[in-house]
Amino acid sequence: MANPPSNIGKRKVVKHNALIEATYKLTLNEQRILLCLLSKLNSKTKRLPPAGITITPYEVREAFNLDESDNYVYEVMKSGANGLWNKEITRIYDRKGVEVRDRLRWLSRDIQPSRNEVSGAMTFYFNDHLATYIIDLAGRFTQYELAQVGNLSSAHSIRIYELLIQYKNSRHGVPPILLDDFKARLGIEGKYSKWGDLKKRVIDPAKKELEQYSDIEFTYSAQRGRANKVLGIQFDVNYEKGQLPLPGPQKIPPGFE
Repeated sequence: MANPPSNIGKRKVVKHNALIEATYKLTLNEQRILLCLLSKLNSKTKRLPPAGITITPYEVREAFNLDESDNYVYEVMKSGANGLWNKEITRIYDRKGVEVRDRLRWLSRDIQPSRNEVSGAMTFYFNDHLATYIIDLAGRFTQYELAQVGNLSSAHSIRIYELLIQYKNSRHGVPPILLDDFKARLGIEGKYSKWGDLKKRVIDPAKKELEQYSDIEFTYSAQRGRANKVLGIQFDVNYEKGQLPLPGPQKIPPGFE
Protein backbone atom coordinates (compact mmCIF):
# COMPACT_ATOMS: atom_id res chain seq x y z
CA MET A 1 0.00 0.00 0.00
CA ALA A 2 1.32 3.45 -0.90
CA ASN A 3 2.11 5.82 1.94
CA PRO A 4 -0.23 8.84 2.27
CA PRO A 5 0.93 12.37 1.35
CA SER A 6 3.49 13.52 3.90
CA ASN A 7 3.50 16.66 6.07
CA ILE A 8 6.69 15.59 7.80
CA GLY A 9 8.55 18.63 6.48
CA LYS A 10 6.13 20.88 8.39
CA ARG A 11 7.30 19.48 11.72
CA LYS A 12 9.20 21.96 13.87
CA VAL A 13 12.78 21.53 15.07
CA VAL A 14 13.21 23.40 18.37
CA LYS A 15 16.53 23.99 20.15
CA HIS A 16 17.72 26.26 22.93
CA ASN A 17 20.08 28.83 21.45
CA ALA A 18 22.84 27.60 23.77
CA LEU A 19 22.62 24.25 21.97
CA ILE A 20 22.77 25.92 18.57
CA GLU A 21 25.90 27.79 19.65
CA ALA A 22 27.50 24.71 21.21
CA THR A 23 30.54 22.88 19.86
CA TYR A 24 29.94 19.51 18.22
CA LYS A 25 30.57 17.61 15.03
CA LEU A 26 28.04 15.31 13.40
CA THR A 27 28.02 13.72 9.96
CA LEU A 28 25.22 14.61 7.57
CA ASN A 29 23.24 11.46 8.37
CA GLU A 30 23.76 11.84 12.12
CA GLN A 31 22.37 15.36 11.75
CA ARG A 32 19.41 13.99 9.82
CA ILE A 33 18.63 11.41 12.50
CA LEU A 34 18.92 14.05 15.24
CA LEU A 35 16.69 16.57 13.45
CA CYS A 36 14.07 13.93 12.69
CA LEU A 37 14.01 12.99 16.39
CA LEU A 38 13.76 16.61 17.54
CA SER A 39 10.93 17.25 15.09
CA LYS A 40 8.88 14.53 16.82
CA LEU A 41 9.59 15.84 20.31
CA ASN A 42 7.05 18.08 22.05
CA SER A 43 9.29 20.95 23.11
CA LYS A 44 6.65 22.19 25.58
CA THR A 45 6.61 19.02 27.62
CA LYS A 46 8.14 18.92 31.10
CA ARG A 47 10.04 15.65 30.72
CA LEU A 48 11.52 13.48 28.02
CA PRO A 49 9.30 10.57 26.90
CA PRO A 50 10.30 7.51 28.97
CA ALA A 51 9.43 5.24 26.04
CA GLY A 52 11.85 7.10 23.80
CA ILE A 53 11.20 8.54 20.35
CA THR A 54 10.59 6.23 17.39
CA ILE A 55 11.27 7.10 13.77
CA THR A 56 10.84 5.02 10.63
CA PRO A 57 12.72 4.84 7.30
CA TYR A 58 9.64 6.37 5.65
CA GLU A 59 9.86 9.43 7.90
CA VAL A 60 13.56 9.91 7.24
CA ARG A 61 13.13 9.40 3.50
CA GLU A 62 10.26 11.90 3.30
CA ALA A 63 11.87 14.48 5.61
CA PHE A 64 15.04 14.63 3.55
CA ASN A 65 13.61 13.92 0.11
CA LEU A 66 15.71 10.79 -0.42
CA ASP A 67 15.41 8.73 -3.58
CA GLU A 68 16.15 5.44 -1.84
CA SER A 69 14.18 2.38 -0.73
CA ASP A 70 13.09 2.03 2.89
CA ASN A 71 15.52 -0.88 3.27
CA TYR A 72 18.43 1.24 2.14
CA VAL A 73 17.40 4.16 4.35
CA TYR A 74 17.17 1.72 7.26
CA GLU A 75 20.82 0.76 6.77
CA VAL A 76 21.74 4.45 6.74
CA MET A 77 19.70 4.95 9.92
CA LYS A 78 21.62 2.16 11.65
CA SER A 79 24.91 3.76 10.68
CA GLY A 80 23.71 7.19 11.82
CA ALA A 81 22.34 5.78 15.08
CA ASN A 82 25.64 4.11 15.98
CA GLY A 83 27.49 7.33 15.29
CA LEU A 84 25.05 9.54 17.18
CA TRP A 85 25.07 7.26 20.22
CA ASN A 86 28.82 7.74 20.51
CA LYS A 87 28.94 11.48 19.80
CA GLU A 88 29.18 14.27 22.36
CA ILE A 89 28.68 18.00 22.58
CA THR A 90 32.12 19.14 23.69
CA ARG A 91 31.23 22.62 24.91
CA ILE A 92 27.98 24.35 25.79
CA TYR A 93 27.43 27.81 27.26
CA ASP A 94 24.83 29.61 29.32
CA ARG A 95 23.24 32.84 28.10
CA LYS A 96 25.98 35.00 29.62
CA GLY A 97 28.58 33.24 27.51
CA VAL A 98 30.05 31.32 30.42
CA GLU A 99 31.03 27.73 29.74
CA VAL A 100 28.87 25.56 31.98
CA ARG A 101 29.22 22.01 30.73
CA ASP A 102 31.79 19.87 28.98
CA ARG A 103 31.30 16.62 27.04
CA LEU A 104 27.54 16.20 27.08
CA ARG A 105 26.21 13.13 25.24
CA TRP A 106 23.26 13.42 22.85
CA LEU A 107 21.74 10.06 23.72
CA SER A 108 21.37 8.10 26.93
CA ARG A 109 24.50 6.16 27.76
CA ASP A 110 22.43 3.46 29.46
CA ILE A 111 19.96 2.65 26.66
CA GLN A 112 21.22 2.06 23.14
CA PRO A 113 18.87 2.77 20.22
CA SER A 114 16.63 -0.23 19.59
CA ARG A 115 15.64 -1.55 16.17
CA ASN A 116 12.68 -3.38 14.72
CA GLU A 117 14.22 -5.50 11.98
CA VAL A 118 10.82 -6.06 10.34
CA SER A 119 9.39 -2.52 10.15
CA GLY A 120 12.74 -0.73 10.25
CA ALA A 121 11.53 1.55 13.05
CA MET A 122 14.19 2.72 15.51
CA THR A 123 13.68 4.06 19.02
CA PHE A 124 16.08 6.57 20.57
CA TYR A 125 16.46 7.87 24.11
CA PHE A 126 17.84 11.37 24.65
CA ASN A 127 20.28 11.99 27.47
CA ASP A 128 18.34 13.39 30.45
CA HIS A 129 20.98 16.09 30.90
CA LEU A 130 20.10 17.38 27.42
CA ALA A 131 16.48 18.06 28.42
CA THR A 132 17.23 21.66 29.45
CA TYR A 133 18.10 22.45 25.84
CA ILE A 134 15.30 20.67 23.94
CA ILE A 135 12.12 20.70 26.10
CA ASP A 136 10.24 23.05 28.44
CA LEU A 137 11.79 26.02 26.68
CA ALA A 138 10.59 29.42 27.88
CA GLY A 139 13.03 31.73 26.13
CA ARG A 140 16.15 31.96 23.96
CA PHE A 141 15.14 29.16 21.66
CA THR A 142 14.97 28.80 17.90
CA GLN A 143 12.47 26.83 15.86
CA TYR A 144 12.21 26.13 12.16
CA GLU A 145 10.41 23.72 9.85
CA LEU A 146 12.29 20.52 9.08
CA ALA A 147 11.71 21.19 5.36
CA GLN A 148 14.06 24.20 5.49
CA VAL A 149 17.06 21.89 5.91
CA GLY A 150 15.55 18.79 4.33
CA ASN A 151 17.34 19.22 1.00
CA LEU A 152 20.72 20.34 2.31
CA SER A 153 23.45 17.87 1.43
CA SER A 154 26.11 19.10 3.86
CA ALA A 155 26.27 18.98 7.65
CA HIS A 156 28.04 22.36 7.50
CA SER A 157 25.09 23.87 5.62
CA ILE A 158 22.69 22.70 8.32
CA ARG A 159 24.84 24.14 11.11
CA ILE A 160 25.28 27.48 9.34
CA TYR A 161 21.52 27.65 8.73
CA GLU A 162 20.89 27.16 12.46
CA LEU A 163 23.52 29.70 13.48
CA LEU A 164 21.89 32.31 11.24
CA ILE A 165 18.19 31.53 11.69
CA GLN A 166 18.40 32.07 15.45
CA TYR A 167 18.70 35.82 14.77
CA LYS A 168 15.65 36.03 12.51
CA ASN A 169 13.70 38.16 14.98
CA SER A 170 16.64 40.24 16.18
CA ARG A 171 16.52 43.94 15.37
CA HIS A 172 20.31 44.01 15.21
CA GLY A 173 20.86 41.11 12.83
CA VAL A 174 23.60 38.51 13.19
CA PRO A 175 26.47 39.72 15.39
CA PRO A 176 30.05 39.24 14.16
CA ILE A 177 31.36 35.74 14.88
CA LEU A 178 34.98 35.19 15.83
CA LEU A 179 36.63 32.88 13.34
CA ASP A 180 37.73 30.42 16.04
CA ASP A 181 34.18 30.32 17.48
CA PHE A 182 32.69 29.74 14.03
CA LYS A 183 35.01 26.81 13.34
CA ALA A 184 34.38 25.37 16.81
CA ARG A 185 30.61 25.43 16.34
CA LEU A 186 30.97 23.56 13.08
CA GLY A 187 33.37 21.05 14.63
CA ILE A 188 36.23 21.97 12.30
CA GLU A 189 38.81 23.29 14.77
CA GLY A 190 42.31 22.76 13.42
CA LYS A 191 41.11 22.62 9.81
CA TYR A 192 41.11 25.18 6.99
CA SER A 193 43.85 27.38 8.38
CA LYS A 194 43.74 29.44 5.18
CA TRP A 195 40.76 31.78 4.79
CA GLY A 196 40.47 30.89 1.11
CA ASP A 197 40.13 27.19 1.92
CA LEU A 198 37.43 27.84 4.54
CA LYS A 199 35.47 29.92 2.03
CA LYS A 200 35.85 27.38 -0.76
CA ARG A 201 35.16 24.21 1.24
CA VAL A 202 32.64 25.35 3.85
CA ILE A 203 31.08 28.82 3.58
CA ASP A 204 30.55 29.21 -0.16
CA PRO A 205 28.98 25.73 -0.65
CA ALA A 206 26.63 26.44 2.27
CA LYS A 207 25.79 29.85 0.82
CA LYS A 208 24.84 28.24 -2.49
CA GLU A 209 22.76 25.51 -0.84
CA LEU A 210 20.85 27.89 1.42
CA GLU A 211 20.06 30.16 -1.52
CA GLN A 212 18.73 27.19 -3.50
CA TYR A 213 16.90 25.11 -0.93
CA SER A 214 16.12 27.09 2.25
CA ASP A 215 14.10 30.16 3.21
CA ILE A 216 17.15 32.39 3.79
CA GLU A 217 20.15 33.66 1.89
CA PHE A 218 23.25 35.46 3.05
CA THR A 219 26.31 37.42 2.13
CA TYR A 220 29.38 37.62 4.32
CA SER A 221 32.63 39.49 4.78
CA ALA A 222 35.85 38.88 6.65
CA GLN A 223 36.77 40.98 9.66
CA ARG A 224 40.49 41.55 9.62
CA GLY A 225 43.08 42.60 12.16
CA ARG A 226 46.79 43.23 12.07
CA ALA A 227 48.69 42.08 9.00
CA ASN A 228 45.31 41.61 7.31
CA LYS A 229 44.68 38.44 9.35
CA VAL A 230 41.06 37.24 9.35
CA LEU A 231 39.71 37.35 12.91
CA GLY A 232 35.98 37.00 12.38
CA ILE A 233 33.06 36.82 9.97
CA GLN A 234 30.14 39.20 9.50
CA PHE A 235 27.01 37.62 8.01
CA ASP A 236 24.24 39.68 6.42
CA VAL A 237 21.08 37.55 6.13
CA ASN A 238 17.94 38.01 4.04
CA TYR A 239 15.15 36.37 6.03
CA GLU A 240 12.43 37.39 3.58
CA LYS A 241 13.54 35.29 0.62
CA GLY A 242 11.06 32.46 1.01
CA GLN A 243 11.81 28.87 0.08
CA LEU A 244 12.29 28.02 -3.58
CA PRO A 245 10.61 25.00 -5.22
CA LEU A 246 12.25 21.84 -3.90
CA PRO A 247 14.48 19.68 -6.13
CA GLY A 248 13.68 16.12 -7.08
CA PRO A 249 14.52 13.26 -4.71
CA GLN A 250 18.24 12.95 -3.99
CA LYS A 251 20.53 9.96 -3.64
CA ILE A 252 22.40 9.34 -0.41
CA PRO A 253 26.15 9.88 -0.95
CA PRO A 254 28.30 6.73 -0.74
CA GLY A 255 29.80 5.98 2.65
CA PHE A 256 26.81 7.23 4.67
CA GLU A 257 28.70 10.47 5.45
